[in-house]
Formats: sequence, C-alpha cells, structure tokens
Amino acid sequence: FEKIYLIISEKIVWLNDWFSRMSAVVTGPITQITSIANQIAHLDFSQKCSVNMGGEIGDMAESVNTMSDFMQSYIAQLQAANEQLKADILQKQEQEEARKNLVANLSHDLKTPIGLIAGYADGLRSGMARTDEEFGDYCDVIIDETDRMMVMILKMMELFRLESGTVKLETEEFDLGDLLSYEVEIFSVEIERAGIHFTTDFHDGLYVLTDYFSAEQVITNYMQNAVSHINGGTDLSLTVGEEADGYRVTVFNSSAPIPEEELPRLWESFYRLDQSRKRSQQESGLGLSIVKSNMELLGGGYGVRNVPGGVEFWAEFPKAPPGEQETETEKEET
Repeated sequence: FEKIYLIISEKIVWLNDWFSRMSAVVTGPITQITSIANQIAHLDFSQKCSVNMGGEIGDMAESVNTMSDFMQSYIAQLQAANEQLKADILQKQEQEEARKNLVANLSHDLKTPIGLIAGYADGLRSGMARTDEEFGDYCDVIIDETDRMMVMILKMMELFRLESGTVKLETEEFDLGDLLSYEVEIFSVEIERAGIHFTTDFHDGLYVLTDYFSAEQVITNYMQNAVSHINGGTDLSLTVGEEADGYRVTVFNSSAPIPEEELPRLWESFYRLDQSRKRSQQESGLGLSIVKSNMELLGGGYGVRNVPGGVEFWAEFPKAPPGEQETETEKEET
C-alpha cells in the first residue's frame, strides 16, 4: 500500500504539474490578448499580439492586430481631418476679419471724395461758380473725385476676387520683355509730365511661364506705386535680373527710405505710410495688396527693401522651359 500510495502521489504531482503547464499554454496567450485589447481600448497601439500560437487563439490574435492597425489608421485620419478643419475655420475667420477691415477702410476712404463731390455739386447749384473758369474748376474736381472712387472700387473688387479662392490661373508662355515694354509705354506720359528721369534695363526674349494677367497686374501696380510715391525724387528705373529658375523684375524710385518696421505692413489693404501725402485719383491703398495676392497665387517671390538712394520693389517669374522658348521663337520668325 505504501508503494501504491507513493506511485499515486507521484502521478498526482505529475498531473498537477502537467495541468499547470497546459493551463499556462492556454491562458497565457488569452491573457496577453486581453491585455493588448485593453490597451487598444485606451488608444495605445504600441503593442501587438504574437500570432505564432496557431489554432483559434492564433486567429484571434491576428484579428486583434488587424483591428489595432485599422483603428490606429482611422484615428490618424480623424486627427488630420480635425487639424485641417481647425485650419479652415481659422482661415475663414481671418478672411472674414480681413473683409470687415477692408469694407471699413473703404467706407472711410470713400467719405472724402463723396464729401468733395457733394460740396462742389452744391456749390454749382448755389451759383458759387461765377465765371466759366470757376465752373470748369468745380466740374474738374467732381470728375477727378468720381474717377478716384471708380479706381478704388474696381481695385477693391479685384482684391475680393483674388482673395475669394476662386481665381483660376491660366499659365502660358510669353515674352516678359514685351510686357515690360507695354508697361513703359502706358506710363510714359505720366512719367514725362512729372519730370521723372526714367531708365530701363531689359531686353526681348525673356520667356516666362506664368499667368499673363496676374503678371501684368503686379508690374502695373509696382509702376503706379513708384510713380505716385517718388516724393520729390527724380529717378525711376525698371530692370530685369536673371535668376537660376526665373527672372526678377525690379522697380526702383529715388524716394526717402521706409522705416524697416513699416516694410511688412506695406502689403496691407489701405495701409498709409504717410497719412499726409498728396492725394491722387490713381491711389487706392490697394495696389500692393493686389500685388501680394497675385504673387501668392503664382507662388513666386516678391518683396521690398531700402537701397542706397531709394526703395525698390521686386517680383520673380519662372522661366519657360528651353524647348518651349525655341518653339515660340520659331513661331515669331515664321
């Protein structure tokens, strides 16, 4: 009996040990899967289940890993979409604030010409203009202020269009030299009348690949700004420099230097560097804002800086590929 007892006891110990090992084999993976599932529930995807267990437990582990990968990817997409939504909301708020400021500034700037038109019209009605010369002067003021309002309103509408995000650029190849020659022609009378010494340094064959209308707006507004703010200076220049991938158009005028802290604000709508400057029907306070909006759409560099003897504004336009330049040259020769 003692021997039988010992044998039975040994068998019982062996069975207990065997059951313990088998229990660990079965419950260990389940415990691991349960732990990792809890981590996933708390959005912790750093751990993965071992999938070399085989059988149904292995299938379960693989399913948990697949679920973890899917949830991780889905949550990343949600976070990206949430960040984009925040950015869009912020952009909308900034655009709305900019529009409010634009309308407020426009309303303020329109008060002066409207007041002058009303005053001179009332003077005409009251018979204050007693001679033909006085009558002509009154009419000239009304016409000038009307033109000035029209310029301001048209530029404001153009700025609204550019900032709306609906503008579609039409990229095309053209000779930047031809565009600059056209700009020189349309400003020549105004420059000559003002007694400005004007020089140019560019030539034909400067082929660029960009939106013609936007490029024209940029150069026109730069030229108008330079002519209007020469402030007693006498020199104005329009030059082109060649860069690695494009051409840099520079407009210089011999005006007083601009305080460095004021330079970034020149691109703001209706910003006045000199509140007491002479009014002109060509000035709207929107020209440089239109330049900024156009260049940001085009993706080109632009800027302003003080240089010895004056101030220069610049903008860069990309070169057309050499093959397209040759094709355009052949067309012109034909």
